[in-house]
Amino acid sequence: MMREMLARVTSGENLDTGSMVAAVSTIMDGEVSHTQMGAFLTALKVRGETEEEIAGAAMALRSRSVAFPGGNLSDALDTCGTGGDGAGTVNVSTLAALTAAGAGARVAKHGNRSVSSRCGSADLLAALGVKTDTSPQVAARCLDEARFAFLFAPIYHPAMKAVAPVRKDLGFRTLFNLVGPLCNPAGVNRQLLGVFSEDLVPLMAGVLLRLGTKRAMVVSSEDGLDEISVSSPTTVAEVMEGRGIQMRTLEPEDYGIKRAKQGALRGGTPEENAVISLEILRGSHGPMRDAVLLNTAAALEVAGVAGDMHEGLDLATRSIDRGLAMGVLEKVKLITSQEAVNATNKT
Repeated sequence: MMREMLARVTSGENLDTGSMVAAVSTIMDGEVSHTQMGAFLTALKVRGETEEEIAGAAMALRSRSVAFPGGNLSDALDTCGTGGDGAGTVNVSTLAALTAAGAGARVAKHGNRSVSSRCGSADLLAALGVKTDTSPQVAARCLDEARFAFLFAPIYHPAMKAVAPVRKDLGFRTLFNLVGPLCNPAGVNRQLLGVFSEDLVPLMAGVLLRLGTKRAMVVSSEDGLDEISVSSPTTVAEVMEGRGIQMRTLEPEDYGIKRAKQGALRGGTPEENAVISLEILRGSHGPMRDAVLLNTAAALEVAGVAGDMHEGLDLATRSIDRGLAMGVLEKVKLITSQEAVNATNKT
């Protein structure tokens, strides 16, 4: 079957959703050689993946994910992005997730260790004292009690082990860099999705619409960040159930935020980013705080907690300045540390 799919893709044909589900399912189930898998991913990359193909791949991965035991999560939010911008910034989307939870949103943050930078979301949270590889049951408790849970991708997507060696050998972004953020194990219907290229903004918005997302913003900045920038304009695609996709450009000045110099958000190692993050959560001012506030404002609008980003900005500011975001972090640290203690006591 993969030979047939390869022939179709290399001849320039676009695969429909059903064909893509079938092709990616065989990959996930270990029925495809590394050579065929590499050829398939490379052919898609060179030709360019379509909405239907990305959606089909996401459906295949979703169907093989470990279930999250969190009940009805239709109102929950994710801020997982593609990564891959290579900018090495502080972890804005992770801090925005904590701040949004402090402002009243329910956030099921899907993430992993770093791929393109020195510090991914899992790396940062671990440096902050959060046990990131918690069981789904403990993550569900975090979401229930703290309104924030970290869903560590390797725990929920064991099928991705089949593609890991090939992705590593290829050394370039593939279909799976786009699919990962679309496969939140909690099945959230609201998402702030940062992408590494402005060209991907309308494409990924179309994919989210095909997948039945209720509300989302797909963002990519002119200065190459996979988040809303405080240094340049940001291209935004708003996805709204029943209303389709609306494109716009967002400027930091539109929200009373002073434009920062490029590079102002540069971070470092997980330990260095943890120090920066704690300073932000304790109320320090500057471009990094501004970036967290602006991205939180968008997240709160997507979550339905704020009517628009202006209101979201007020709520985000309150979340940090009143210690609510820090309180979320401390509660999650406590819950996940209890699991670690319990596991130790059983051995």
